[in-house]
Amino acid sequence: ESSFDKLTVPIAESREIDEKHTDIIWEIKWVQKPSKGEVLVSVSGDGRVIEWSIKKGLEYNDLMQLKRQATSVQKEANVAPAGIDDERKPGMTFINTGGLSLDFPAGQSANYFAATEDGTINRCSVSYSERSLDTYTGHTGPVYKVRCSPFWANDCQIFATCSYDWTVRIWNHKEPIGKQEKLICRHQYLQEQVNDIEWSPDTSSVFALVADDGRVEVWDLAINNLEPKLTYFDKINKKTKSNVPKTCVRWSRQSPVLVTGNVQGVVHVYRTNGLAHVQ
Repeated sequence: ESSFDKLTVPIAESREIDEKHTDIIWEIKWVQKPSKGEVLVSVSGDGRVIEWSIKKGLEYNDLMQLKRQATSVQKEANVAPAGIDDERKPGMTFINTGGLSLDFPAGQSANYFAATEDGTINRCSVSYSERSLDTYTGHTGPVYKVRCSPFWANDCQIFATCSYDWTVRIWNHKEPIGKQEKLICRHQYLQEQVNDIEWSPDTSSVFALVADDGRVEVWDLAINNLEPKLTYFDKINKKTKSNVPKTCVRWSRQSPVLVTGNVQGVVHVYRTNGLAHVQ
């Protein structure tokens, strides 16, 4: 068996496990646990959060079944969250909701945040699966990403979310429930869904986002929490006369570089300067 064959054949897979996810797996994370070593945690459109151990094949442990909770805005309007095909019929009640993203605060393995398709963010415990510890409401559409600050352990306990509802929201975990939300990005020129968001690994107040209108933005909350520090569009497609939607964004861990991907499979690399200051 060649080294190439070893790389292309998985050492474990969930295909034959009856209790595997039954919908799209939107995100998966490596998590270091004190007693179990490194495990995988996945979240899916079936609403389940599962912990996977690979020490002996692939063993699973259900952490949470995410529950549907309408936000106050949705309750008042009596509608399903934007971006979701509402197939409910009179007299039918859907208890569960789909999960779209998850994140563990840096240096923690006991609690995590999970974003859902009905616009809520849940803080959950890996040791308590009956219900979430806290529920954050404010978005009016599916929440595509939740990202904790990489400086969480340095008393910077904030996290960011981005959504189908055209907004990015910054939340302060230390504030009492109902007071955490700080909306920083809902300007009239931002009229497309925000697909991804990523904190800078070097500066605690800086993050980047990408949206369906093809923009990439860099924000620095320490300087201005009302306007981005940088907004950039790639060249407009000559055939469609429109920008190509961007789907993901990542910072380099070693260089002042930002990388984005779009729906056409194209990766763009940008050099960033002048973003570093006191953390």
